[in-house]
Amino acid sequence: IYGDTVIYEKKLDAKAVAACERLVAETGISVIAYDGDTLYTTHLTQTVKDLHEIYGEPLSVEIPSLINHEPGFHKILVCDDDTEKLVQVVRPKLEELAASTNSRVTQAVPTMLELLPEGCSKALGVQKLCEVLGIDPATDLLALGDAENDVEMLQLASIGVVMGNGSPPAREAGDIILEETSDQGGAGLAMEVLGG
Repeated sequence: IYGDTVIYEKKLDAKAVAACERLVAETGISVIAYDGDTLYTTHLTQTVKDLHEIYGEPLSVEIPSLINHEPGFHKILVCDDDTEKLVQVVRPKLEELAASTNSRVTQAVPTMLELLPEGCSKALGVQKLCEVLGIDPATDLLALGDAENDVEMLQLASIGVVMGNGSPPAREAGDIILEETSDQGGAGLAMEVLGG
């Protein structure tokens, strides 16, 4: 979205939503589905409330099922405080689900996995916005990141800066790795020094 104009959007296939809802029920994890700025869940768990209270996202609306929601979802988060369970049990099943439903899996924080339509990423969103603004990402874009879901955006940019707390995939994709973390002002420092 640029101003009030939607530049580009793609939503998850209904099969992906249904399969994800089954996975959530089977594994006992929390789910949050994004339709623009409105978030939905099938159970308002503390994990779902934490997304609002800790990360500042809108509070999710509780609905009986995600399956029949129209006009669909841009992404789905599956969440659990047990990060070992997410990595060892849930992620392999979510990857398998993604492979058969034209979607993909990525991760921003250790307690959350994201299910997105195939081809969608922060990089695609930034690229579409750069096209509208007449910016060449290869020469005029500074990208800042720290997580797996930032990798493609860091690679797209002329300069990709990774915060000191960056994940191994982000560190590998970046051009510059700061000592300062996100919480220590790393992003501000990068913009001040490199953002001319």
